[in-house]
Amino acid sequence: ACQADANCTGWTFAGSGGAQGKCWLAHGHVGLEPDSCCEAGTMEEESSPINRDVLLIADVALPHIDLAKFYPILSVLSIHPWLSSSQMRASGQTVCFKSLHVGLSDGMNLFATEQTVRANPSSSPVAKASDVRMMRRQIFATLRPLSEPPVSQTDKVLAIIHRAGKGTSRRGIYNLEELLEIGAGRGARGELLVFEDMTLNQQVAAMQRVTVLVGVTGTGLWNALWMRDGAAGIQLFPFGVVFKGGVEFQSAIRHGPGTYIAWSADRIFDSSKRVPGGPSCAAPRGCTVDELLHALSPIPAQALLAPDQFWEQDWGWAWMFYYGQDLIHVDPAQFHSLLDATGVL
Repeated sequence: ACQADANCTGWTFAGSGGAQGKCWLAHGHVGLEPDSCCEAGTMEEESSPINRDVLLIADVALPHIDLAKFYPILSVLSIHPWLSSSQMRASGQTVCFKSLHVGLSDGMNLFATEQTVRANPSSSPVAKASDVRMMRRQIFATLRPLSEPPVSQTDKVLAIIHRAGKGTSRRGIYNLEELLEIGAGRGARGELLVFEDMTLNQQVAAMQRVTVLVGVTGTGLWNALWMRDGAAGIQLFPFGVVFKGGVEFQSAIRHGPGTYIAWSADRIFDSSKRVPGGPSCAAPRGCTVDELLHALSPIPAQALLAPDQFWEQDWGWAWMFYYGQDLIHVDPAQFHSLLDATGVL
């Protein structure tokens, strides 16, 4: 039963078998203790080791330079140097592989979903919690000697991913300081994390301090994989984005350190748009769907009323509209509820 459940991390069986026995499945961190009453096991024990005899190909000219920051991770996944697709093309020779797996965007990657598999049979399989935890263990075994030791569970830290230095206000948080103050009122020290300025070892060490990680959907949330067991991650979605993004980060957090929570904006935050004859749609006010539904609006009604359908209808326009929004404003009362749901702050 545990093997058939993608989220199962362990099992306990009590009884002599058959109709007299009972089995419980675990969906979180598993700690085993000997007891004559039962038999138990974890899926981590039953996971197959990673096959590292594979070639990894990057679409960058000089992987050993451009991907140098991530080599400690890549060395866990492969015993070979990374290859460059541009270098292979430049050689003018045909390269044949017994098997080729191409990474795709939109969730068709390590953390594929049942939906992507149904839509595309060539999609990567849905990752199990045991797969993610096995990867975490092996990567930690490589990085831990180089990184700071984790802090105690009693040191509560609310960390927010900050996209500083990007020259853009896209996918940021307008009331950042207010959210940090809410965390401080709950006894948590606040940190702004700018991963672009950190080495990989610094990123891992920073995440080991985190109790709750908060971030607007984006690649910075991959760092949730480095959080300690029992930590929580909150993913913030601008309006419309939840229908096309973030599934991989959900799986990284839920299958990795622990609790995953999502929040979706119910307003459009975009300073380039405004209510006809009225205020701008910039934060903190934003604009409601009803305010932007009018005859002269350049925004298709379906983009406002049915974002999930609009993604399928016009992917390019949807990407620019939903991901092109400005700083979002998170309602303080809703943020309190999100922190309540983590169970750790």
